[in-house]
Amino acid sequence: MKSGQYFHLEACGCVRQTIWATGLAQLLGSTHRYLFSRGFPKQHNVCYLFRDVKGLFVPCLHNSSLLQPSESYFGSALYSVLGEYDIGSRGSLNALVTDSAMGDGEIDRVVSALQPWMRPVFDLWDVYLQNYMLTPVGAAIAVCNIKRLTGREYDLALFV
Repeated sequence: MKSGQYFHLEACGCVRQTIWATGLAQLLGSTHRYLFSRGFPKQHNVCYLFRDVKGLFVPCLHNSSLLQPSESYFGSALYSVLGEYDIGSRGSLNALVTDSAMGDGEIDRVVSALQPWMRPVFDLWDVYLQNYMLTPVGAAIAVCNIKRLTGREYDLALFV
């Protein structure tokens, strides 16, 4: 496959080229951070500092003996709750979340091990597609194809 095979997608307004490259693992890690945590011990001092914030930590998806931030940690509603804590405590929490996040190589390995069919998708993306971004037209077509292939309904607003 050559990158020229994707020029038609740009010509018909489905994608646009960007000046930066974004690997698939990097994209998954930034958009679904709560899925890609290595976890941290339940006894960590940050867990103690935030013990009153219900639902902040959940068992780690990749190691149930550890904790990880819940999906709500990455939502904007949580920032109002964390605003009650001093900046040092919030900084410690953010550092813990950042330090426990998987790197791109780990994300690639985890996803490929769980879903082997994703290996060629990573290869294709990282060689040919990392400099492209879907336009709203491309997102609408993609959502329609996902529905056609899976039968699942998705709100287009999530992707545009």
